[in-house]
Amino acid sequence: MRGLVLEGGGAKGSYHCGAIKALYENGYSFDGVAGTSIGAINGAIVAQDNNVSTLLDLWTNLQPSDVIDIDDEQLAKLNNKKFDKATIKYMASKAFHTLKNLGLPTDKIIPFLKKYIDEDKVRASGRDYALVTYSISERKPLELFLEDIPYGHLHEYIFASAYFPLFKFNRIQGKYYMDGGVYDNLPLNTLGNKGYDEIVAIRTNMDKNKHYRPLENKNVKLIMIEPHEYLGKAANMNLEKIAYNMKLGYYDAIRVIKDYKGLHYYFPTLDYDDIRNFLINLSEKTIQDIKILLKLPSITSKWGVINAIYYFTKGDNVVCDNEESFVRFLEIYAKKYGVERFCYYTFNEFLDVLQKTYIELNANKEVTTKEDLLFNMIMSMEEQ
Repeated sequence: MRGLVLEGGGAKGSYHCGAIKALYENGYSFDGVAGTSIGAINGAIVAQDNNVSTLLDLWTNLQPSDVIDIDDEQLAKLNNKKFDKATIKYMASKAFHTLKNLGLPTDKIIPFLKKYIDEDKVRASGRDYALVTYSISERKPLELFLEDIPYGHLHEYIFASAYFPLFKFNRIQGKYYMDGGVYDNLPLNTLGNKGYDEIVAIRTNMDKNKHYRPLENKNVKLIMIEPHEYLGKAANMNLEKIAYNMKLGYYDAIRVIKDYKGLHYYFPTLDYDDIRNFLINLSEKTIQDIKILLKLPSITSKWGVINAIYYFTKGDNVVCDNEESFVRFLEIYAKKYGVERFCYYTFNEFLDVLQKTYIELNANKEVTTKEDLLFNMIMSMEEQ
């Protein structure tokens, strides 16, 4: 059996949506779904539909006012740092009422969940569904499967999994709950200990071990889709950021599904001969400059210099091949200079775009580190 596990992260859950779209497009389906917080919400939608259409509808149309009592325009001004006195006054008033009422009102949450999640469809799907929450009343975490949740109360327990501390506390069947992320933000073991052979996990955090418990059953095949950049704040429901994270999730999932190379960019293959040919054709002046920069003996051969470049750019990437580490080094600068990310490159195509961008931006002026110097030398077009 194959399961899907989704990490909590508030608005960063849009990353799930893009990744799930890629998974379904490439023939994946799931016998069970588990999640925490926004992962529990997205997971219930996937469990009921076994496709991504409803999830796409949610994330392409989401407005802050759908879930909290807020003026979308005023919040957008604040997020974009284009606010005026009226915005400040409005936000101060909201903050006052939030403090007075001991938290944000939650009356919009359940109707929002019911708009996208049909309890009968979830229960009739035949798929396992699990969520994690923390019972404040009982002072213990709860890993709840669908059969553990009384009929008619699914939406309340999904909300319990996502009960952010800023919300006003309300009882659910006489008890208080809070976001399950305080216990396990990526509940791998809910499905891992239920006989699943394979789990696809989609993260929202970069920290390798942040707020989740490692998979206990080592016989389960684990496929991890995770971002290599900060997805933003959990409360940031800016539509542009949501759209960006959806696209990032899609491409990151494609990288994993198809075993593409690259860290920030996407290479269906990396032709190592092309990488070596590029380096072996560096000009003699560039080679001499690199020798001085890396403090190599003057008699060092060109291949010796190339190996030194590999060693320098490898850093902590001990599991990467020399050539792949070198490409990751170039990727850092490509991302810094705004080279288009969401497409597929050969090494030579990537290099061509990077060099053109480098020249257009006159990037050699931005030299602050030894790495910058090496990159500038490598990008030199002299005699190449």
